[in-house]
Amino acid sequence: MKYAGKHWNSLAKPLHSLGDLESMIIQMAGIQRTLNIRLKKKVLVTFCADHGVVEEGVSQTDSSVTAKVADNFLKGESTASIVCRRTGTEHVVVDVGMLEGSGKAYTEEISERSGIKTENDRCTRFIRRKTACGTRNMRKGPAMTARQAEEALECGICVAKEYSDADIFAVGEMGIGNTTAASAMTSVFLGKEPSEVTGRGAGLDRKKLENKIRVIEDAVRVNSPDPSDAIDVLAKVGGFDIAGMTGLILGAASQGITVVIDGFVSSAAALCAVRICPEAEGYILASHLSKEPASEMILQEIHKNAALHCGMFPGEGAGAVMFLPVLEMAWAVYAGMPCFEDVNIEAYTEYEN
Repeated sequence: MKYAGKHWNSLAKPLHSLGDLESMIIQMAGIQRTLNIRLKKKVLVTFCADHGVVEEGVSQTDSSVTAKVADNFLKGESTASIVCRRTGTEHVVVDVGMLEGSGKAYTEEISERSGIKTENDRCTRFIRRKTACGTRNMRKGPAMTARQAEEALECGICVAKEYSDADIFAVGEMGIGNTTAASAMTSVFLGKEPSEVTGRGAGLDRKKLENKIRVIEDAVRVNSPDPSDAIDVLAKVGGFDIAGMTGLILGAASQGITVVIDGFVSSAAALCAVRICPEAEGYILASHLSKEPASEMILQEIHKNAALHCGMFPGEGAGAVMFLPVLEMAWAVYAGMPCFEDVNIEAYTEYEN
């Protein structure tokens, strides 16, 4: 990382002119243990799961939408599918806990349909590693057992290991009601009132937002999750999709692979991963700043600056994938630009502010 920083400063351009992008390339040099960073194999992993708390009216739509959007992934018609095709990113869709379908945890069902090709002639892949058919209603008790939380974590870790040849992961989710779970987890981890960290999700009106906050307050009171025990928090007020993303982040870190997080829900998973293993922080990049109120709080907590400030909240991991070409362009400058001495220009001097 030290040598990568020196290389940036030697390039024939204003010092630090690519801002946070330079820091991200330096971080990737450390993660990959090389100055010749690899960004060829890009993989988006989208974890799909349902949330029992939806029965409390915390979202605009019901849980059936989770399966419908998952089907759109396989048809290549979702936002994430389209940006994956455009950027040459492989898309792996994991059913870690949807209501529809059934199957023992860690049984795998792969569905590769013709016509779902990316520009690199790769297929969207569907993996069924269902922990359970949705979480329970956390307003009435724990969303899942500790063992179920661990199984969903292990699912994400296993996917990361299976794709250990990836150069970079993007991570996302699909699960109606998951901003409620993410807000509850954030409230506990950061010691904030639910009203401070809870937003409108996919578009709640004021009345429904107030109900969502009350539901989270009740869930935290009923379950009393231990903020010092990340798996306890995950089990009591989290979700299978969040657990899967947390596992992927931990698994990627163990493999020495960078993970680009998406919006608010994946940021909550990143916070959970860092609480489980603080060293995981060094393997995470933040793609964009979500409109959810807790998004910036989480990024500050895990010491990340979001690269894009576009007011986006598409979910699915789409924002993380949209950031990848920006990162690739920064790498192109790093790898291809001449140094000051190559073009006979006196190097800039760096002064302290």
